[in-house]
Amino acid sequence: MKIAVQSGSQQVPRFGRFEAVLTVDTDANPYLPYDASPPRGIQPGTGIRVDALLLPPGVTDWSNAVVWPCFWREGMRGAVEEVRATGENGWYLRFAPDRTGRWRWKVRARDRSGAGESEVRSFTVTPSPNRGFARVARADRRYFEFSDGSVLPPIPGTHENSPTSIAALKGSFTLCRTWWNGTAALYSPWDLGGQGGRRDWGQAGLLPVAPSPGLLSARTGIGGKNPMIELLAARGEAGKRYRWRALVKTENVAGPAKPNERRGIGANYGPALRLTDNADGTDAPVNKTWLHGDTDWTWIGGDFTLTRRQGNFRWMKMGLVNCTRGQAYWHEATLREVRPDGSLGPELLETPNINRHVRYSQVAAHRADMVLAAAAASGVLLKLCLFEKQSHLFGELTESGQYGPYSQTNIYGGPDPNVVGANRWYQRAAVRYFMARYGWSPAVHSVELLNEGDPANPSHVKGAAVHFIRYVHSFTYRKMMANTTFWHSFVVPEGADYADQHEYIEKLGKMGPDWPGLDTARLMRTIGDSRASRAHDLNKPYVWGEIGLGGFKADNTQGKGGTEHVLLAADRQGTWLHKATWANLGPHPAYLLWWWQDAIRAHNLYTVPAAFRAFTAGIPFNNGRYRDAKAETAGGLQAVGQKDVQQGHAHLWINNPAHTWIAAARGAAVPPCSGTVTVAGFTPGTYRIQWWDTRRGQVSREDTARVARGAPLTLRVQNLASDVAVKVIPARQAG
Repeated sequence: MKIAVQSGSQQVPRFGRFEAVLTVDTDANPYLPYDASPPRGIQPGTGIRVDALLLPPGVTDWSNAVVWPCFWREGMRGAVEEVRATGENGWYLRFAPDRTGRWRWKVRARDRSGAGESEVRSFTVTPSPNRGFARVARADRRYFEFSDGSVLPPIPGTHENSPTSIAALKGSFTLCRTWWNGTAALYSPWDLGGQGGRRDWGQAGLLPVAPSPGLLSARTGIGGKNPMIELLAARGEAGKRYRWRALVKTENVAGPAKPNERRGIGANYGPALRLTDNADGTDAPVNKTWLHGDTDWTWIGGDFTLTRRQGNFRWMKMGLVNCTRGQAYWHEATLREVRPDGSLGPELLETPNINRHVRYSQVAAHRADMVLAAAAASGVLLKLCLFEKQSHLFGELTESGQYGPYSQTNIYGGPDPNVVGANRWYQRAAVRYFMARYGWSPAVHSVELLNEGDPANPSHVKGAAVHFIRYVHSFTYRKMMANTTFWHSFVVPEGADYADQHEYIEKLGKMGPDWPGLDTARLMRTIGDSRASRAHDLNKPYVWGEIGLGGFKADNTQGKGGTEHVLLAADRQGTWLHKATWANLGPHPAYLLWWWQDAIRAHNLYTVPAAFRAFTAGIPFNNGRYRDAKAETAGGLQAVGQKDVQQGHAHLWINNPAHTWIAAARGAAVPPCSGTVTVAGFTPGTYRIQWWDTRRGQVSREDTARVARGAPLTLRVQNLASDVAVKVIPARQAG
């Protein structure tokens, strides 16, 4: 097998993107890895495995090389909604080197025809300010940190998918949960549909009727809820000529329903592409071959020129035309421009093959590249959800490689993590592609198997989750953090890097004055003392992967579930987010990922995490020495924080507990608080006290405090309307 390097970076900054373009002489499926002995239901020798071997500076033995997967990429251009193929396709290597100096590298590949290896090349890595990959902090496992040892403070996060919305988080929310699964199929190369997500190939269901075993088709018939298949295409241009083809099988197709139908159908009937001319609303079918009765798999199609009115079409519709009965199975389709010289342009369909698990959508893969680039440019870390428990592909694929009725058992693949059936094999193939194309990037914080799986199902908790975590960790150069999520309960699968819990405050406690959501500072103390502390006892950070205040009306009685609390709109300062954020300075921090965005966007609450980011900058939370400050208060004040008495440092958040978000939303008058905060354990001496404006993220004033032998540090607070933050620094130190 011949492997050639077409181009490659000569110099790259540390943790920057090294990229090389390769050619590999193969006709194997480029999306699936070569496997001589795959599980039942998968053809032996399927696919190709292309790996790079990279020698770090000072390493000479190729047996000690870093092994990193390469991937197939089809060239794309355009914005999210206007992606189209360029025809520039090839194999790629993307890699983020973790040390400076001269690296040497080569590529090896294997498919059913044999193996090959490229020549040895080299590149140089220069110093950079990039902090590297996210990981669990080594000295204090309550926190995340980066490769260079700098900490990722518990700055709040959110949920976004598009490059534009992620770019808007710059300098604000740091951690962003993003879906690249079937529910967000726009960004998922390997899946179709999920929890109501858009799905190419219609909603009629996937069926195990296909030209090859273990593959799928979509069915259309006469009438019914959705008799047409809809495929998203790059936008057409009026006056240009296009060629459509589809691979179809028919059963009992009869007609015509209307022998004298207009637009040239006449007595023609059968499966066809339907184009609607908006001038009169009639359908213009495009066919050269008309199939009747029962036929085996056959390619049909034809050419057409778009009219001016049709020129902006985005969806191509396929189905039975002018028929009285029967059904058609559709396996694959293609749409390409016919150029003036007769040659064909690149593929215009986003998902030309219904079997997206064996032929990944390169349009979706390109969009995911755009998301990753936006995150990297904005300093945002992505927590990526790769699969969906309601997947229309993986949910019908059994362990034996055959298709049947949807079942979550098919998603999970059984309770034994060591068993790899066809369903897990295809998931592993997708993960390998993910690691090759995206896993190199420091902008990826971690990956999760799927969204809200069953916490009581051993096939999920002990089987699928453990298998997924182990496989992600098998890419040892990076050993990306991995987990899964659950629709309720505190569950931590074996090997998970952190605890991850989903829960909405509408489901916590009872309605009325004791509902925890009324006071988000108190809520964070409650969660810290219970769930976050449980995670910390396991030596893991605690991620609240979905959190939201919802389900209640203005009078705090039960409202519509699945929506924000109606009064959040009246809390224009975002007191709910502000208090929850600053209360995270306590001994049991939680990395919060807020689900609903309405109030955040409406009131531009991006300033809340920005101010917290400014305060926490430079605090070494992860040095292993910070402990609960155990602050004592008087005068009705509340205070949380931590101290490093060895170095004489502390950080505190002091709160007026009467100033809750619900009081702010209702415009209630809140009396200020005055009192004292004392913290014991400091060495006698003088300390600088920085008082921080928590809204602006700035020092508002600075003074000093003297600690006598055996006495605590005492802070005096006067007329506190809302809250204030404090840094305690030995007077001998600057900053």
